[in-house]
Amino acid sequence: MRSIQSIVLLIGVILCGLILLCPLAIEPVPWRSEIWLYQAIVDMHKGMHLIPSLNGLPVIGQNPVNIILLSLSGLTDIFSLRIVSILLGCIVVSVVFVMSSSLWDMKSAFLSSLLTLTSLGFILTHSTLNTWFIPSSLIIIAFALLSLAYIKESSTWWYIPAYIFAGISTITGGWSYLAFFAFSTIFLILLDLSPKRFLRIRAITGIVIIALILISVYLTYRIIAGHALASSLFPDFENTGMFSRLWVLVKYSLPWFILVIPAWIHAETTGDQGVWRTLLPAKIAFVMGAAILLFSPDYHEGYATIGIPFLCMLTGYWMAHGFILPEKLEPARNIFLLLTGVVLLGSAIAAVSINPLKTFSITVPEAIPIVFFIIAGLFMLYLVKKRFTSAIITLCIGSVFVLVWSMALVQLPGRTEEPLAAVKEMTTYSPLLVYRDDLMMRGYVEHAGIRPIVVGREVVPIGESAYLAATTDDLDDLMERLSSKMHTDLITSYKDGETFALIRLSMPESVQ
Repeated sequence: MRSIQSIVLLIGVILCGLILLCPLAIEPVPWRSEIWLYQAIVDMHKGMHLIPSLNGLPVIGQNPVNIILLSLSGLTDIFSLRIVSILLGCIVVSVVFVMSSSLWDMKSAFLSSLLTLTSLGFILTHSTLNTWFIPSSLIIIAFALLSLAYIKESSTWWYIPAYIFAGISTITGGWSYLAFFAFSTIFLILLDLSPKRFLRIRAITGIVIIALILISVYLTYRIIAGHALASSLFPDFENTGMFSRLWVLVKYSLPWFILVIPAWIHAETTGDQGVWRTLLPAKIAFVMGAAILLFSPDYHEGYATIGIPFLCMLTGYWMAHGFILPEKLEPARNIFLLLTGVVLLGSAIAAVSINPLKTFSITVPEAIPIVFFIIAGLFMLYLVKKRFTSAIITLCIGSVFVLVWSMALVQLPGRTEEPLAAVKEMTTYSPLLVYRDDLMMRGYVEHAGIRPIVVGREVVPIGESAYLAATTDDLDDLMERLSSKMHTDLITSYKDGETFALIRLSMPESVQ
């Protein structure tokens, strides 16, 4: 009976994942963050090779194995490629469910899975095509398998697939994923006060497996493509400040980030040593995921997704076992729940009100979600006053579904067409230049069917004028830097977050 109930709940969780994520995947044109990756995959289908290309040139600075793995599916439309990400997300949620049910109970598993599904980072990662959903998902699965085999003292053969997934995650995502897996494993054994268990987890076998994966792939690229492309297997990502990293950590963990505080307090104050031990993997993985994001030498948004399932497992266990807190902190429970509801519903109202505020007009489809979230906010206050904790969480989870569907049906349709139309207008000018490291513009120009001239940042036109199509977050700074070397004229620009600009470049008048 328990196994049937488990299967039914798991199927229900997977269906919830499909219902939540699929509406966001139906936009027919790639988003700005997807465009270069999509075009690189399309180019791979013209002739499969080890070096992905864009505009006829190799893609430098991005992991090529990711693009190859996505190309192996044979899919060429953006919706189908997003479905690959959604399905891998469903696998991650299934692993969360299985791990939680094996360590605790069905209620904990169900809640942990739903919290994972409705986390902003999970939604953003698994409803789009991006470069981190493969390595992030695989490293989550790898540590979940290892920690479950370790806590349940299962057959040592279960460690082998964990090491394989960790190796693939590293070769597709970089050293930080391996650091997360290695340090999480070490801390799990040390904090469990069982150093002798190092001999049982097949550590030497794991090191050999991971080393073989890394060395074989690296040497293949080194021999075929040279050092420059082989080094892109472990690229140096953007160097971002601590405040930006903290913001990404909080943003991707919403709306459940606040509730991890009482959940952690409960986990640390429980008097049951067996329960404390089963909660250890989730606590370690959450902390290590945050540490990798905040302190790694490089920065990648994918790092923020690693700790989300484990944060949700910790919080789901706390919810499933009565939202218990130490007696002195009991009054604070409603405060945490209220803050969670305020952040969620406040963000939802802001998100669905953006278009009406921009246009100073509102349609009936736009008004419906706004009214819903206002009513939900008032109902939230009533539930907090009555201390209906389970009903508060149900309302929050339901509100996430409503927000996603309202965004998919009302706010987002057509948004991908605007930058594409702006770039298509720019491609009527010739000769058209794009920067080699401006992957977004290179992807848009390729999508428009134009083969541009790919140049470095130091290019200076000689003879005739040329037209530079570029994306930038600071147009004034870009114009100032270009003007210091050549004569520039801004032909047209389009701003929506990033600025898409077309600039005419010519030799300085003194040289002419």
